[in-house]
Amino acid sequence: MNRRTAFGSLLLLSTSLIPAAALAQGAGGPPVQSTPGAADTGTAAPSEEDAEAEEQVEISGPGASQSEDSGEIVITARNIPNVIRATPEVVSVLSSADIARTGEGDIAGALSRVTGLSVVGGRFVYVRGLGERYSLALLNGSPLPSPEPLRRVVPLDIFPTSIIASSVVQKSYSVAYPGEFGGGVINLTTKSEVEEPFLSVGISTGGDTETAFQPAYGYYGSKTDFTGFDDGTRTLPRAFRQALDSGKLIAVGPNFSRSQLQGLTASLSNAPTTLIQRFDAPANVGISLTGGTNHSVPGGGQELSVLFAASYSSSWETRGGLQQIAAGITPVGGEDTLQPDVDYRFFSTENRILVNGLVGFNFKFGEHQLKWTNLFIRDT
Repeated sequence: MNRRTAFGSLLLLSTSLIPAAALAQGAGGPPVQSTPGAADTGTAAPSEEDAEAEEQVEISGPGASQSEDSGEIVITARNIPNVIRATPEVVSVLSSADIARTGEGDIAGALSRVTGLSVVGGRFVYVRGLGERYSLALLNGSPLPSPEPLRRVVPLDIFPTSIIASSVVQKSYSVAYPGEFGGGVINLTTKSEVEEPFLSVGISTGGDTETAFQPAYGYYGSKTDFTGFDDGTRTLPRAFRQALDSGKLIAVGPNFSRSQLQGLTASLSNAPTTLIQRFDAPANVGISLTGGTNHSVPGGGQELSVLFAASYSSSWETRGGLQQIAAGITPVGGEDTLQPDVDYRFFSTENRILVNGLVGFNFKFGEHQLKWTNLFIRDT
């Protein structure tokens, strides 16, 4: 009797320990496995595949958190409108407001306020003190050709500050610019849109005590030399051009007679271009004209802006001194001495006439924009 009672008690105890999930399985429900060692909560334990998917993945990178509390990957973006802070190169940027605050009339004078730039002769801008060989000037991203055949640098005094939107000076290399500069690159950007129509006229004069109203030497030239253009005085006569085009030797002989050569020589204009005259050099003068306007095209969303600039300047420079040329060392009194083989005093007068013009059109329609800029430079 005692054995039956003990067996019945054990049977009742084992029955009470059967989980509800087993009863549900017996009732036709899906098999559910309880988590070993956990309390009976009725939740299923993850399978081996789910356990592998939930394993912590080690990630090393910006924004990747390795803490146990956070498994998120954070992506951070930056928007830096400041060009100087955004670019990895060494640059200096002058906006239109910065250029206006300098109070200069041309961009060469405004760039003299930038650290690392030097202006030579009031016209040529050098980066970091290096010469013209190591500098490059761009206008709207396109290289500017120098008006002087023997110089690489471009005189930037021809650009008035009123038409420049920004000036970027880069002192280190980048793939965005041509690699033919060693000192730096200057990129000038002209204004695209004209907010309000404007017109400005400037007149300047100046000189130095060695040149202005002092003795100078020159020749008469043509009547329009003061504009930088010749009126035909230096043009070869037709008979002389025909003799040159013939390819024959211009000398007395079977091709040309003595009378023909005398006629060719007499047809040349000699005195106005070869006779040296003494006069008093005038003062330097300059005239500039800058303007712009805009027009809205009927239909909406379309606008045409026109920007133009023109300037004329005439400057004089007189130089004099002693010029000596030595070909070698000559012994004098038992000592090697450098003596000049050519020794003379010189006196020269230079009249530089600069005429330039710039015309720009900007047509904006919708999200598109067309920009055309034309530059004319004549340096005489």
